[in-house]
Amino acid sequence: MGRHRRPGGGAVMASLARAETRERFAGRAAVVATMHGKERSLALPLGVALGVSLRATSDLDTDVLGTFSGEVPRPGSPVEIVVRKARLGLELEGATLAFASEASFGPHPSAPFSLVHQELLACVDLEQGIEVVEPVVTVDTNFASVTVADVGALADRPHGRPSFLERAHFPSHALTVMPSVGRRIAPVKGIRDDASLARAVAAAACASEDHLARVETDMRAHLNPMRRRVIRRLGLRLARRLLTGAPVKLKAAVGKAVRQEAELLRKEIVQGITKQAPGGQVFKPPSPLTLAARKLKGRGGTKALLVRGDLRNAIAAIVQGDEAFVGVPRKARGQDGKALVDVAQVQEFGAGPIVIPMTPAMRRFLFRLLREAGEERRS
Repeated sequence: MGRHRRPGGGAVMASLARAETRERFAGRAAVVATMHGKERSLALPLGVALGVSLRATSDLDTDVLGTFSGEVPRPGSPVEIVVRKARLGLELEGATLAFASEASFGPHPSAPFSLVHQELLACVDLEQGIEVVEPVVTVDTNFASVTVADVGALADRPHGRPSFLERAHFPSHALTVMPSVGRRIAPVKGIRDDASLARAVAAAACASEDHLARVETDMRAHLNPMRRRVIRRLGLRLARRLLTGAPVKLKAAVGKAVRQEAELLRKEIVQGITKQAPGGQVFKPPSPLTLAARKLKGRGGTKALLVRGDLRNAIAAIVQGDEAFVGVPRKARGQDGKALVDVAQVQEFGAGPIVIPMTPAMRRFLFRLLREAGEERRS
């Protein structure tokens, strides 16, 4: 026989208590224990879903609880540190509600050759007497490090694989440079331009006992857009956990936050393609051969990925419940009727070499293309 729960007694009382949960947060001022702008990443998910207003702590040096570059070791477990960080924010600001996050990066426990990002987001509420820590583990990270003798090695592409700078998403994501061995000079953090990177690598290599520089991704939130995205998603997860079982108001609030976040990301991608610098990483301009091929086909435009704008215009934000997809849908088609998701996949992940036998017609087209591009035919 199936089991039933009579809609009364303790079940009704629990439902009423959950319905009141959002009202316990709505309109309250909360602090975010950060010196790296995390309040901006959490403003949308927590502000909309919980109804709180967020501000950063004014004078809290979170580096005393550990630094990614290692000069200050973390004095405890990640859970202990994230709760301590939130409580420091409460004490400093005289508040009753605080949030804090703490990140760890390293090998995946079941796939050692994959790197993962673990982020913890804590809520400490003195009025309700609760401490909640919400975790997330993701492989969506640019976390990486390498030792080099000179800055040129960072752009090397061994066996055609992406270079370190490409994997690190430099310069939209910052780098940290330090000596490979020894601490004769302090790490240089927040590097986002080629000249500063070259100077830092040369200085670190000179100061290192093995004459090598260690280059790492700077994982601080204000300098790492990928980490900020994880923090925003984690903010939604924490809000759901705090408001588990709340009625329609919660679902509407969370849905609104997800839709706004998805649409914001879609606009960033579209603007990035239009401006030829998605995420701050500038596209390489089309080669003369590419431009010549466009001209021969009767197409204009000198921008990458913008011949007719099919790919850019197909980028959509699709929300289902409390999850969102931002990208090119499988059903999207270009003006020529071809699937755009295949084009997007090649642009994002690349493709292997395609060998096509040369025909006389293809050879004539190639020579015409070279002439159009200003290339001399070589015998």
